[in-house]
Amino acid sequence: MAVKENLAYVGLIEQGMRVLDVSDPANPVETGYLDQTYGIEAVAIAGHYCYTGDLRSLHVFNIANPSQAQKVASLPLEGQLKGIQVVDTLAYMTGYKFSILNVSNPASPKILGEYRYNNSFTELAVDVDYAYAIETEQRVASIDIKNPSHPILRKRYYLPAQHLCLSDGILFVSDSEDTLHIYRASPQGDLTELTPYAFSSAIYGVGAGGGYCYVTTSKNGVRILDVRNPENVTEVACDISGTYTTVLIEGQFCFLAKTLYNGIDIYNVYNPAAPILVGTSKDGHQFGDFALDGKMLYTAAHNRVAVYNCAPALLDVAPSTPSIPTQLQLDPAYPNPFNSSTVIPFALPRSGSARLTLFDLNGRQAAKLADGVLSSGRHEASLNAGALAAGVYIIRLEAGDGVRYGKVVLVR
Repeated sequence: MAVKENLAYVGLIEQGMRVLDVSDPANPVETGYLDQTYGIEAVAIAGHYCYTGDLRSLHVFNIANPSQAQKVASLPLEGQLKGIQVVDTLAYMTGYKFSILNVSNPASPKILGEYRYNNSFTELAVDVDYAYAIETEQRVASIDIKNPSHPILRKRYYLPAQHLCLSDGILFVSDSEDTLHIYRASPQGDLTELTPYAFSSAIYGVGAGGGYCYVTTSKNGVRILDVRNPENVTEVACDISGTYTTVLIEGQFCFLAKTLYNGIDIYNVYNPAAPILVGTSKDGHQFGDFALDGKMLYTAAHNRVAVYNCAPALLDVAPSTPSIPTQLQLDPAYPNPFNSSTVIPFALPRSGSARLTLFDLNGRQAAKLADGVLSSGRHEASLNAGALAAGVYIIRLEAGDGVRYGKVVLVR
C-alpha cells in the first residue's frame, strides 16, 4: 500500500487500480481508475510517480494529479514482480530475477543489469553498495550493486528466511518458525550474525526504525525489541494485542496490517513502551507491503494497491520533536563543545540514501558517521573523539537533493 496526500491507490486483481479520495477516512470516494494493473504484488512511490508490478509487467503512473493519474510506461518482465524499492534514480526489483533499472526518466525505465541464480527472489532491502534479497528457497543473498550494470552475488546465507528489513546498518531476518536473526551489515556486504531472539509463536512481519524492531507474531501481538545496542537486545514491555501481518515504521509511527481483512491500525510509538492507537481503518482489505509518502500510505497486496490519507492520525506526541519533517534537518550536536563523545541528531523527510560526514577546517574527511539507506524520521549519530585533534570540525549531511551543515568543537 502507498499513500500520497489525500488519495489512496487501490489495485484489484480483476478491476485494475482504483484511486480513492480519503480526506474523509470514514467516507472514501473513488476519484480515478488506473487501467491494466492486475495481480499487484509490489508498489513504490518516488516523487510524482507510482511504480507497480503485476503478473508480467512493471507499470509507471504519473500521479501529479492523482484523480487523473496517467500511465507513462510499461516494461515487460519475466514473471511476477515481488518487490521494488526506488533509491534516487535507480529502481531495484525482485521476482524471477534481481534487476536494477534506471528511472531517471520515469516515462522510459531501462534495465541496467540483472542477477539470476536457480531461484527467484521475494523481499529485498537496499543499502548503499549492497542489496539483500530472500531467495525462494529461503536463503538470503547479499548482492553487490556498486556497478548497477552488473550486480553480482557477494555471498549467500543459508537460513529459512521469511521476512527481512534493514535499519541503520542492521539487517533483521525472521525464519520460518519463531526466531528473529539479527545481522550487522558491513560496508563490504558481509553479514555478521549477532545474538538471535526467539519468540514463542510464528513471526508474521518485521519492521525497524529509531533503534527499535517491531515484530508481529501469530499469538502474542506485536513484540518490540530495543536494538540500539544490537549486541545486547532487550524486549520492551508494551500492549499491542491482536494479530497483524505487515508492519512499517516511519518516524514515530507504526503502521500495522490486520489479519482476516480487518484493515489497518496506526500507533504512535514515540514512547515504544506506551504505544498509542491514533488511527484505524476497517475497510475489508487484506494488505501486503506498505510505503509512506508524506502523510499518504500506499499498500500492495495480491489483488490491490490502496492509498490512504493518514494526516488525521500522524500528529506528534511531542511537538518539539516532529517525527517526519517536511525538509532535511541537521540539529545541533550535544554536548558541544565536547571532550570524548557527542551526539548529532538529524531528520529525513523521506526514506533514501543519506550520508553524514565530519571534516576538518582544511576540508579533509575526519570521520564517516552515517552512510546508507535510512528511513524517514529522526536519527542520531554518535561521534567518538578517538584520536581526533582538538579543534573545530564541520558536519555535512547529504540526502536526496539537500545538504545541511553544522559545527562541533572538540576540546582536550
